[in-house]
Amino acid sequence: MKNCRVDFKRFMTLTTVSLLILITCACTKPIEPATSGQVSLDVTDYDMEIDLFPTDKVQPEEESIKGTCTIKFINKGDEPISRIPLLLYRLLDVKTVSGIQGRELRFSQKVVKMEDFSPVWQVNRAEVELSGQLQPGKEGSFTVAYGGFIYGSPEVFPYTKDHIGADYTAPAQRTSSPIPGSWRTAGTTLIANVSDTYNFRVRISAPRKFLVACGGRITGQEKTEERNIFSFESYLPDWRIDIAAAEFDLLTDQSQTFRIYHFTDHEDAAGSILTGLKDSLNIYSGWIGNLKSDRSFTVIEIPGGYGGQASANSILLARRTVCG
Repeated sequence: MKNCRVDFKRFMTLTTVSLLILITCACTKPIEPATSGQVSLDVTDYDMEIDLFPTDKVQPEEESIKGTCTIKFINKGDEPISRIPLLLYRLLDVKTVSGIQGRELRFSQKVVKMEDFSPVWQVNRAEVELSGQLQPGKEGSFTVAYGGFIYGSPEVFPYTKDHIGADYTAPAQRTSSPIPGSWRTAGTTLIANVSDTYNFRVRISAPRKFLVACGGRITGQEKTEERNIFSFESYLPDWRIDIAAAEFDLLTDQSQTFRIYHFTDHEDAAGSILTGLKDSLNIYSGWIGNLKSDRSFTVIEIPGGYGGQASANSILLARRTVCG
C-alpha cells in the first residue's frame, strides 16, 4: 500500500472540530428547527431509498439516480396549510407524490432561478397539494418518487463536485433528495439550514464495484448478483445526509466508534487518522467525561478539489488532508 504522509496540523484541527461536534451533540439536545420558507415546517424525519446507476451500467451515459423519499413534518405555524413547497436539484424530476395509504397527491414543478442568492443558480421548484388542510401542531407526511441526473452546481459551488460518477459518486442531500422550502428563499433554505435537524434512514443500492459510505449507524447490508445494498440511520438528528460511493476500503477500531472510508492506496494514512481520532477522544473524555450514548462517527475521504464538510454524524475529509 502507498504510504501517505498525514498533515497532522491540518488533521488535528479538523479532528478537534469533529470531536467537539460529536461530544456536544451527544450531550445536548438538538437545536430547535427553523422554519422552511413561506410555510412554517419542522421536518422531523427523512426515510429514503436511492438507486445509483439504476440500470446497473457503470458508464457515463448511465450516471443517473432514482429514489423515493418519505418526509415527515409538523406544521409549526399558526395557520392551516394545504400546499408544501419543495426544492430539488435542477436535473431531478418529480415522478409521483403519494400520501397516506398510497393515495396520489397532485403536484406541480418548474425549473426557476434563485431569487435570494444568484440568478445563475437554478432549482426545480415543486409544490405538493395535500389531501386536506394540515392544522397547526399536526404532523403530516408524503412520499416523493423522483429521478434524473446530478452534475453539481459549478456556476455557484465549483468545489462541491456533487455527481454520479463511475470513479466517485458523491450526491449531497441538497442534490440527491427533495427539501421542503420556498424557492423565493432557496439560498437560505439550502445553505443556512444547519439548525434544521432531523432523523434519517437511508437505503442505498449501487453496482457491486462500489462500497457506499454514509454517516450514521449501519443497519444492514445485502448483496444481489448485480448490486450492493446498504442501510443506514442517524445516531443523532442532523442537518445533512452525506453519501459517497467508490471503491473504498473501510477501516474501523475494535469498538466500532470510528469508521474511515478511504481510497485503497491510503491505508497507512487512514490508520494514522484512526489513531488520532482515538487519542483525541480519550483526551476530551478525560476533560469533560465519556460519551453518554453508544454511537459512531464516520470519516469519508473525498478526492482533491472537493469541498470538505462536517456534521453530527460524519466528516468529509479531502485527499490533501489525508495525505498532506
